[in-house]
Amino acid sequence: MLKDLDTSIRVGQHPALVCLLGICEEAAATLVVMEQGEPSLKQWLLDSRALDHQPQYAATHRRFTTAREEVLLDMVAGLASGLAHLEVCGITHGAICARNVVMTGDTGAKLGGFGMTTWSRPGEQPDCSRWLASEVLMTGQNGGKQDVWSLGVLLWEVVTLGGTPYCHLATRDLATRILRGLRLPRAPGLSDQLFQLMLACWMTDPDERPTAEELHLMLADLARSGGTELDFSLTPDFQYTPCLPELELEPVSQPARSTLL
Repeated sequence: MLKDLDTSIRVGQHPALVCLLGICEEAAATLVVMEQGEPSLKQWLLDSRALDHQPQYAATHRRFTTAREEVLLDMVAGLASGLAHLEVCGITHGAICARNVVMTGDTGAKLGGFGMTTWSRPGEQPDCSRWLASEVLMTGQNGGKQDVWSLGVLLWEVVTLGGTPYCHLATRDLATRILRGLRLPRAPGLSDQLFQLMLACWMTDPDERPTAEELHLMLADLARSGGTELDFSLTPDFQYTPCLPELELEPVSQPARSTLL
């Protein structure tokens, strides 16, 4: 816990990160106050699936989501700026996914899942295997630009409105298939430019991937273009990418980390 607390202290304040608000030491306890947000980005994306939750909206507007393209791009650009701040602080995140992002307000998003924010309730601990870079799957060691790879997967998760990465693949087969060159497919409505940006994040050689700051600048520029790199218009053959929680969460039978109250 002290190591996690030290990480949160080192991070300081950033608008796209879940930050430490304060500490109060008493004789019998240390009270830690963190920023809070609800729901998770994962739940927010799933709730935006108009065909599932607001079919009348989908039929009227001919869109499969209530979320706006430029808003989602701007949201991920902000998360990339938060990741760049972590890099400056010398901190590797290692668990970037939509379940570790919390919503603040209508469209604000903050990246958690590091430091004290890794303390979660039983049954809610993400299994981030599907977001890990190829070198991490191969060696099990963190470092380099692994977080950029994970942010690329998060971007894919966002544009599929909460889809599970590699949803048709068992977790035990992930490392072998990814090391052989498997990458996530192009999502509906995705432009060539945005998909190429994702593929750049998933280069086998970490040196060939963009930095988090470069990602931030590129995504912010795409968001300012009015979201033309994404198109959520409804087509006759459209289907959502499945969301399979059993592939994204640690088994409940495993010991959960202590709960932060």
